[in-house]
Amino acid sequence: MTTKPPPRASVPFSEPADQLGCVVPDLGAAISEWVAKGVGPFLTLPRVTLDCSYRGRKSKPKIGVALSQQGDLQIELIQPLNDEPSTYRDFLAAGGNGPHHHGWFCQDYAAATADAARAGRVELQRSGRGASHFVYYDPRNSSEMISELVNLGEVNHLISAVVRREADQWDGTCPSRSLLRATDWGTRWSAAKLLEGTLLERS
Repeated sequence: MTTKPPPRASVPFSEPADQLGCVVPDLGAAISEWVAKGVGPFLTLPRVTLDCSYRGRKSKPKIGVALSQQGDLQIELIQPLNDEPSTYRDFLAAGGNGPHHHGWFCQDYAAATADAARAGRVELQRSGRGASHFVYYDPRNSSEMISELVNLGEVNHLISAVVRREADQWDGTCPSRSLLRATDWGTRWSAAKLLEGTLLERS
């Protein structure tokens, strides 16, 4: 089966964003809410352990993730699963539930993050191990959300293509499905090699 390419990466910190990230207390309930709006299916990774720094402190937050596509906008749902320090945990603790960040996929991640540093953007959370390379930045003003730059490397490119393909072909059935099962064996093998066992955690 041919996978369509993901949308071309937008200019960081400009409109439109490539991704809307939502942090939620219950992944299943959030998926049902989005499906009721006609968005789906959601491809899930129920247990993901990140190796990151949060406000300069090392942390390994565990999260559940679900991805879908609405036009050119990727929808990401995140549920924190442990008490490790993270922007997700603190967002929910402050009463948040729903839209958390806007994300931009970067073809040249190193250049984009360097530009952000020169522009004075303040890092909130960073992950830079295995295939998981991203940085969240604090909002600059009350009208901004948290911003995220994501390295559009091989794994993220493949995942984005699969998410878009599944959304394009969705007939309304099976609104929640395994991301790994939706990929072909070549994609799974590429992901396994690059993830090196640091991102996906199975019980």
